[in-house]
Amino acid sequence: RAVASPGDVVRVWPSTTAETPLVGRVREIAALRKALADAAASSGGVAVISGEPGIGKTRLVQELLDEASLGDWQAGLGRSIYQEGVVPFRPWIEALEPLLATLSREELNAAAGQAAGELAELFPELRLEPPATAIPTPVVGERTRSHLFDGIGRCIRTLAARSPLLLVLEDLHDADASTLSLLSSIAREVEGRRVMLVATVRSTDQPGRLRLADALVRANRRITVELNRLGAEEIAEFARNLTDGELAAPALDAVVRESGGNPLFAREFARFIAGAGADADLAAMRIPVSVQGVVSSRLDGLPDESVDALTVASVIGNRFEPQLLGRVAGMSTERAIAALNDAGLAGIVRPAGDHLRTFEFTHDLIRKALYSQLAYLRRAELHRAIAEAVEAIAPRGERVEELAYHFEAAIAAGGDVEKAIGYAIRAGELARAKCAWDEAVGQWERALRMMEGMRTDPEQMSDLLERLADLLFRMGGDYQQALDYLERALQLREQLGQEESAARIHSHLGRALSTHIGEAKYARYMDIPRALRHFRAAEPTLSGDAASTELGYLFAGLASAAFNAVRVDEGLEASARAAETGERVGDRSLSSSSTLLRGVLLKLKGRLAESRDLLTRAYATADEDNDILVAYYTATNIADWTEGYVAGSGHLYRRELEKARFAGEGTQRTGLLQDLGSALCRCGRIDEAKAIGAPPDGFLGGMIHYCEGDWPAAERIWNEGFDLLAAVGHRSAYANQCHLLAGICLARGDVREAERLLRDELAIGVEGGSALLELRARVELALICAESGRLGEAAEHAGAARAIVDVGEDWGSRAARLTVAEAVVAAAAGDDAGAESSFAAARSWLRTAQLAWDEADLCCHRARSLSQHGRAADARSAARAAEDVYRRIGAGAPWL
Repeated sequence: RAVASPGDVVRVWPSTTAETPLVGRVREIAALRKALADAAASSGGVAVISGEPGIGKTRLVQELLDEASLGDWQAGLGRSIYQEGVVPFRPWIEALEPLLATLSREELNAAAGQAAGELAELFPELRLEPPATAIPTPVVGERTRSHLFDGIGRCIRTLAARSPLLLVLEDLHDADASTLSLLSSIAREVEGRRVMLVATVRSTDQPGRLRLADALVRANRRITVELNRLGAEEIAEFARNLTDGELAAPALDAVVRESGGNPLFAREFARFIAGAGADADLAAMRIPVSVQGVVSSRLDGLPDESVDALTVASVIGNRFEPQLLGRVAGMSTERAIAALNDAGLAGIVRPAGDHLRTFEFTHDLIRKALYSQLAYLRRAELHRAIAEAVEAIAPRGERVEELAYHFEAAIAAGGDVEKAIGYAIRAGELARAKCAWDEAVGQWERALRMMEGMRTDPEQMSDLLERLADLLFRMGGDYQQALDYLERALQLREQLGQEESAARIHSHLGRALSTHIGEAKYARYMDIPRALRHFRAAEPTLSGDAASTELGYLFAGLASAAFNAVRVDEGLEASARAAETGERVGDRSLSSSSTLLRGVLLKLKGRLAESRDLLTRAYATADEDNDILVAYYTATNIADWTEGYVAGSGHLYRRELEKARFAGEGTQRTGLLQDLGSALCRCGRIDEAKAIGAPPDGFLGGMIHYCEGDWPAAERIWNEGFDLLAAVGHRSAYANQCHLLAGICLARGDVREAERLLRDELAIGVEGGSALLELRARVELALICAESGRLGEAAEHAGAARAIVDVGEDWGSRAARLTVAEAVVAAAAGDDAGAESSFAAARSWLRTAQLAWDEADLCCHRARSLSQHGRAADARSAARAAEDVYRRIGAGAPWL
């Protein structure tokens, strides 16, 4: 409805109608009133109204909306519905669409920005126009959804800039997963803005309540309003208001007694008793003991046509149209409205707005009570009739989710299974387009179950299995389930003799089993040897078409697996063939990802200049195409100090974090923050690293613990999944963790374990052809051996490392670290002049590079060398220099 606001600006307002004045709830409405005032003053806030079914959550919302309407608030109201055939994000669409329609075309397009395409899927009525210079949408799972959520956030901020905004989302215990994901995103943005979010939830629905709590876990300004049952006087007052004072004292006592303080129960019992008449004998009256019983009793007083209409309506859902109801019940739309009016007088249904085009049950408990009275087969028959009626009246392509739900529920009554499957697949496609990943998976898995039940076409089933697997991979869902779906699809393709399709799935399985996407929880699904078997099985068939994109991705997968397994030469060959294929078929994504892979493999090989050139090229393409994964991996590898990058302020990481593609939550943003924090730690800017806000149990958390001297805590974090990495063949990650854990062992004095770990790293580097891993391990082993009195071994390691560095690449901090090792070896050999010269050269380089942590470590090694050769005074001076650096950068006490 439209209401006048100050300044005579017309604004839309949710249509809500209260039967009676609010009774009780003084404390609760006062808390909400204060939250409303705080939000209007730009504090923002989230309020959760919780209570048992029928306790009055909606009535309290109505009171809050009425109060807000007296000011200059804008308001939107949406409700979740317990039904499988609902549109994803339904509460948000209901709440926001009327409000967004009040914005001018210019305001709307500016707010939508680059997310106009995604928002158009959610709000088609708004006819959003993508910007003329649209940046390609990053099509990678959660990143696509973050793009959508960011757009909705901007729209909400635009509305709130105009006047305070109140958004009410009811019955979130029944909310779809996507609705709650969006709530989680928006709830974090309301602080400091003129926005108040109100959510209602049933306290008796524990799973639903926990899901809502998880969604709001990071909302700072949040209050919870718990609604308890009303007292006897309040229930009596409520019943008097409801019946216009018709109930006498004995009848009121009966309502108080039977309702137990629940307003919904009180309403139903009061209507039941009032319907019996003033002269009814209460003592002899058989008062129903439940809402279901009350509803059944009230139906007895309605015309048969109203009962028939309500029965059909209970199967349609909580909200329904008279046109559809009449078509199923065999009556005209006018007769259906008349039947519903009789039910409305009995308090069972009401118009869902300021018109008679849609009705709703006054409470979902009433609908459920009606639905539960239907025999199973009768329900299925009605679902079938409803599905056929919706199909007849709905424009093609609309109400697909509703059709999927009703056709599936109609199968028991001989419904059309193929239609049920087709609509479920289409509903999944629509959900996927809206970035409603969980709902898309749910629809497709229902379609899959129906296919299994009717032994459908195996080719169609294989197609669906592949799509399910791809979506689960993209959304970061159940990884094992995705692998299982691919294995089933592969089996079906092989049974059908479809060699090319089977080869394509082999290639997909190879990539899935060899890809580590940055989260430790996924490492357990890796299996490099198994991945390579899948790749080899796919190669003969796919190699038949040199211009095949699938062949290019096969080679890219082989290159990725080779990188993880540290089989550098094999990876270089595969990445070259992938890049050639990408160029040949004109696939920019394949070309950039292949160039990335070749770049990181060349980095492992030690050909750093070539690596940097290729990574720079790959980044330029990925940045232009907004390819988030390639952009992320190229940016982090270019910035990585192991290539000679001087940590400094971490400006390369900061630059990337400012990109719109990394604005929301996501694995890649977290990775950039971790890398930036690690660079800051190496510069001695530990406090800045701590302020970044990366997850405390991630890599950066371990680095901060290490710098603070809490080595057991650092070891717990860095040791996570360590043995698993070796078991699954992820040798590159295993080697990295060997190096990190060796550093902790050296810090706490466990030299033997550090040496074992470094020898493991060295073996991987030598066997796999990685100069980077070999250099890194040999430098540390040279230091250990020299300080342990094994001069021959130390010289051998230092010499082999020098041979790598002297090829001519710029090894940056790695070369400086080698110079430190050579200084220690020289000191151990009695070459004091050579040692001092090397120490001085290395320290000068590290100071220029601002690598304070490395400088402090150099001073420690110098102090030990001097002490071992009897130069106590010089050793104390070097130790004080190390301590000065540690104190300056804020290192923990154990380092001092």
